Amino acid sequence: IISVCTHENTHSKIVLSAVKNKAKIILCEKPIAKSIPEAKKMLRACQHYKKKLLINHTRSWHNSFLFAKKFIKSNKFGKIISMNGSYTSGLEVMGTHMIDMFRFLGGDIINAYGIFEKNKNITKLPYSENYSPKDPSYSSIILFKNNSTGFLKGTSKKKYFVFDIDISFEGGNLNIKNNGKTLIMN
Repeated sequence: IISVCTHENTHSKIVLSAVKNKAKIILCEKPIAKSIPEAKKMLRACQHYKKKLLINHTRSWHNSFLFAKKFIKSNKFGKIISMNGSYTSGLEVMGTHMIDMFRFLGGDIINAYGIFEKNKNITKLPYSENYSPKDPSYSSIILFKNNSTGFLKGTSKKKYFVFDIDISFEGGNLNIKNNGKTLIMN
């Protein structure tokens, strides 16, 4: 197992080297690469050499989000109608985790329209050592392949942590609050 925890400019070189050697599993810090073509090259190499490449989006292994995924598949509340997510700390730090959870829980995203906040005074929040003063948050309207919709609301202006997802079904709601610490079904 190789863990790539370096600056994104070095990810591709390290992953491609690991793929050609004995690494069976490669865990790579986000973002995967500095460009989409570079990321695709990494993915093709992993497929060719039959290596596993995992990107550091750990919520899909968290019990609360696994429970939510199983609950969605059970169809107890029917089909998903919409998802709403709120996050703080910028797109690179937390927004990518929210998008990953939208895909994990809601399925493939086929269209999105986004806007970013113009905030020149992004503050280092006390809970985050990993932040960038140039990392704005984005808000987005999303269309999933299953025809449900989503709204993503991000901000870097709050001085406290937010990572919440509210899912509306045909017959009820599932709310994932406090970064998965609280689940509410009604």
